[in-house]
Amino acid sequence: RHTFSIPLTSVPVSLFDNHVANSIFIQDPHLYVTLNNSYGLPSNITFTKLYAERDGTIKNITSSILPTLPVNYPNLSNIGSSDTTVFHFHDGNSNIVDVVEMNPKKIVFEGEVETNPSGLPVPNFVLDTSHISVDITLELPLYGRAMKFDLRDTSDINSGDKPDIDQVKSAQLNIITDNEFPVDAHLQIYFADSNAVAFDSVFTTGRQMLKSAPVGAAPDYRTTGKVHNIARLTLNEHQIDSYIKAEKLLISAEISTFDQGTKVVKIYSDYSLYVEVSAKVEVEQDF
Repeated sequence: RHTFSIPLTSVPVSLFDNHVANSIFIQDPHLYVTLNNSYGLPSNITFTKLYAERDGTIKNITSSILPTLPVNYPNLSNIGSSDTTVFHFHDGNSNIVDVVEMNPKKIVFEGEVETNPSGLPVPNFVLDTSHISVDITLELPLYGRAMKFDLRDTSDINSGDKPDIDQVKSAQLNIITDNEFPVDAHLQIYFADSNAVAFDSVFTTGRQMLKSAPVGAAPDYRTTGKVHNIARLTLNEHQIDSYIKAEKLLISAEISTFDQGTKVVKIYSDYSLYVEVSAKVEVEQDF
């Protein structure tokens, strides 16, 4: 028998990076642990730590098949080859649904491997290149719901594009959409200084820019058509002045799936979204 350690390792979950926690609810998540073993001897791997983390908050991943997993291995006639073992964690054998509901930013694991765990003599081989690798895959199907899923981004303003405030009398932005996706989107735009500190906003509250297409019945949950929407945004004199002074725009989009995030939806690859943006600016010019 021989035991060696698997160091603390984290796997990022980038989907949940730029939004508020607990706003996406995946209906059928799956976690796969793949063990690739080129040691020619039986082994077990025991996870001493296996959890999801978001901003310092952790949730342990529990399962009826944890903490110790048997590892397949190549036999003596296949020296130099490897064998793979895949363990599948799902709603039926683990708490993966609860784990994903916290919208984690990473999956963390640590453990140890014990070779020849039975202690019985068996024909085996070990090469100087032998190793056991651990891969973690979190599969998140586009099947679920989202409630006030807040996406945020920052955009620099090119000062060369700004007009002279004395010349601008009025400005209007028109956003036209034809949406086949089952999502509503409310947008807020902030004017900010060079340090991304907001000092003014376009709306008093978020303005709906995208209206969800209605969703059909289970099990397909397909949308039943496109929804046309026109949003007209008029900047007053104070907002135009704020735009002239701003160095950055802070953009916040609050997204919910159909019916305020209460209904399950599926996202299909043939859905389409058409967006047309136009601006109407009235300028006073002396000649």
